[in-house]
Amino acid sequence: MTTIDIADSPTLDFTAAARWPVRAAAHVLGAGLLIAVLIALPAAPSDLDRHQLPKELAVHLATFLAVALARPWPARGLRPAIAWSAALLVVAALVSAVLATNIWLAMRAWSLVVTGIVALVTARHLASLGEAPTLFRWCCGAGIAGAATGLAQAYGLDSPLFAATRLPGGTFGNRNFMAHFAALSLPVIAYVTFSARSRWVWI
Repeated sequence: MTTIDIADSPTLDFTAAARWPVRAAAHVLGAGLLIAVLIALPAAPSDLDRHQLPKELAVHLATFLAVALARPWPARGLRPAIAWSAALLVVAALVSAVLATNIWLAMRAWSLVVTGIVALVTARHLASLGEAPTLFRWCCGAGIAGAATGLAQAYGLDSPLFAATRLPGGTFGNRNFMAHFAALSLPVIAYVTFSARSRWVWI
């Protein structure tokens, strides 16, 4: 019996046993993004923290699980220029964090930089193995869901998970955060919409 190494095999030439962790990792990474968009705490020391803390935890956990499933080493689909730029960003952010006035908040931000880069590397790896459509659909769903929470609050819907200040922020805790996320999602939503082969797109 011959075995197929995921790292050396063509994009779609996997056995079923080799394929499921890759597909599962794509769904975990995408679901983690959607959860991060929607999750919030009903109460916390500040309105911003009750939104940001659970979102950060969701991103960290989803990325960790996706890495454990996909094992993106060596990472596929990652150009050397991107790899070197990411490494320089990590180093620059660490130096900035060490020199910051509040090193604990700075290290919290640095950890998000590191996790974001790891998520990018993992997503590129998964895309090179044929899971780009899955990732795009999850990102599209997260963008729509995030914008929907802001619209729902703007039109009078109330929830303990919605922002209490800087309305309408929805589950982001800040209308600017929600607006930035919605704007960043527009190209992905447009791509998924215009590339869909049917009216219904299933993840």
